[in-house]
Amino acid sequence: MTFSAKRLPFITIPVAVVMLLLLSSCDATSLGGQTQTLRFDHNGTTRSFEVFIPGSVTDSPNVPLVIAFHGAGGSGSLFREQTRLDEQANEDDFAVAYPTATGANWAEGCNCVRPDLDGVDDVGFAAAIIDEVEKVMEVDRRNVYVVGYSQGAVFLHHLACESGDTFAGFASVAGMMSVPVSESCSRTAPAHMMMVNGSDDTVLPFDGQDAGSQSLLSAVDTMLRWRDEAACVGGAVRTTERVGSARADVRRYGTCENGAQVHLYELLDHGHEWPAPDVAIEAEISSFFGLRRDDF
Repeated sequence: MTFSAKRLPFITIPVAVVMLLLLSSCDATSLGGQTQTLRFDHNGTTRSFEVFIPGSVTDSPNVPLVIAFHGAGGSGSLFREQTRLDEQANEDDFAVAYPTATGANWAEGCNCVRPDLDGVDDVGFAAAIIDEVEKVMEVDRRNVYVVGYSQGAVFLHHLACESGDTFAGFASVAGMMSVPVSESCSRTAPAHMMMVNGSDDTVLPFDGQDAGSQSLLSAVDTMLRWRDEAACVGGAVRTTERVGSARADVRRYGTCENGAQVHLYELLDHGHEWPAPDVAIEAEISSFFGLRRDDF
């Protein structure tokens, strides 16, 4: 059997758009914070990530941390430019780490991508990032969260299955749980899970895909899996609402074990993308994690 090096095509960003991102995004200095690139040995391989620390928390104890996983073919630094997570962190006083995969993909637990076949331990790497960040600031280990985009979101669901209570919450954007992971997932604690998926996604379709070992659950079935893992009771509260400039069909389970919640935002007429700045999905994620200062 032949295995592809990549799980799925990486959605490239035109050079002009990349340049616009680089020119228009705020750097760490203008945000009043600092960015460091940290490298360390993990299982005999040098791994790296960038971390943004807002100036307001440089000397603070117990700083919340968000770890953000890029999509296939990407990197931590490119993902940092693609999102407004630094700006949100600056508003809400949390740090953000942007790790980079060993190759094109994260080891998502399907045994269908190169890192899985090579035995890369990205679950262990994710946990080790917390220890490395603690060398440059004091992390509030009760408030460490995970964001994943595209294949990074597929990995996020595997990480949520395998990580116990290491992470306080998860937000996946444009990705679902793989079928192989769904067959083995046995989380030991309820997962506080937010999902954001475009209704018109043709890369990782909202209704899932049947592709052998690369098959994916639908977004709704992924949500229902996390509902069951969190022992939520009652039906989902379903509303149509505005999320920034976007219109979204939102399903929320809010009565779950240990205060967990499971939310699915279906962005109507949106495809496979990290939502544009005017959607302000970063603020929505921060609010779901309980980090939004405006919510206090």
